[in-house]
Amino acid sequence: MTMEPAMRSTRLLWLTIALLGAPTAALLGAPTAALGQTVLPPNEDLVCAPETPELTDTEYLRSVSLDLRGRVPTVAEYEANADPSMREAMLAEWTASEAFVSRVVRRHRALLWNNVSNVTIVSPGAQLGTSGNLYFVSNRATTYRGDNIACLDEPARWDTDGRIVTTAGVSPRGVPVQQEGFVLVRPYWAPTTEVKVCAYDAQSGEYSRRGTLCASSAGLNDTGCGCGASLNHCASTTQSSLIARQFGLELERRIAAVMRDGGRYHELFTSRRTFVNGPLVHLYRHLSKVPGPVSFRPLPFDEADLPNLAFGETEHWVEMELPEQHAGILTSPAFLLRFQTNRARASRFADAFLCDPYTPPAGGIPASTDAEARQVDLQQRTGCLYCHAQLEPAASFW
Repeated sequence: MTMEPAMRSTRLLWLTIALLGAPTAALLGAPTAALGQTVLPPNEDLVCAPETPELTDTEYLRSVSLDLRGRVPTVAEYEANADPSMREAMLAEWTASEAFVSRVVRRHRALLWNNVSNVTIVSPGAQLGTSGNLYFVSNRATTYRGDNIACLDEPARWDTDGRIVTTAGVSPRGVPVQQEGFVLVRPYWAPTTEVKVCAYDAQSGEYSRRGTLCASSAGLNDTGCGCGASLNHCASTTQSSLIARQFGLELERRIAAVMRDGGRYHELFTSRRTFVNGPLVHLYRHLSKVPGPVSFRPLPFDEADLPNLAFGETEHWVEMELPEQHAGILTSPAFLLRFQTNRARASRFADAFLCDPYTPPAGGIPASTDAEARQVDLQQRTGCLYCHAQLEPAASFW
């Protein structure tokens, strides 16, 4: 999949406005008329019903405080609530607090499921593993040595032509192999320490002797290519997971920035603000050059504009601006990685922000006939018309 969104922010804004029901559309300052529907929803009993509890002033204050700040009011705030003239100022103070920002972020974390730390973003051909205290790339091992094994636990040697010297042997599986020694490297994730890296994997050249660009698909299978300087083009599962986790945190920073700056809610779906820290800068500057399961190229901004942050600077975030085809949280890497099909993205949007889940009615969907089951257009299948008549057009916006 690619992380470059294939839609423009204005299209998504109108999708948002068109699909929003009356309460939320009014909040965004958008027209409140919902889409016309010619077929009644079969899952009407599952749509969230509005709550209309009757509370006393004291109960209402407590409820609002828990919603906005996550804690009960103080005694002084209960006393201030008795004076109607002070309520508006107290509410303004609450919504301007960091506690309110945290509550909004927490709420959207539940809506967007933005933890994507389990998503693999590094190519298997660039994924570092360990054997004892030796680092090596398992997927390249057969190309380098003849079997999926690490190098020898001894310093590497080179011949007079600068080629790595290997020692003939037999792997535990009885396969003939040629093993080299290790090289001490200061890796990007721990630049003050040295680790033992198998010499083939530790090669730092941008091109191999054959002229192969090492940060390419061909480079992943060239014995003259390795992980680059400081192992910049490779990552272990630990580093890969850490980088992926930053996307979820970055999405939360977008939400917090809009709330903290007093922006309107619809800016969450239109803003082009983004944030990068050390791990994300390393991904965009180095790891993104190596073809993998997720493509981050072309970058959403000029590489020269990336701040100079070390990989370990996880708490140092720098704001950047995305190009116009981006549209807020619904085109953020976290959302696109968490929901990797356009149908899933549209479905989650409807469920999270419209309280209109695409859920089968009670009793399930009737079985389709053989002819219907062969229909490419899901709207033609029994029981699928209502959902897919809305889901397919919505999905196309991604």
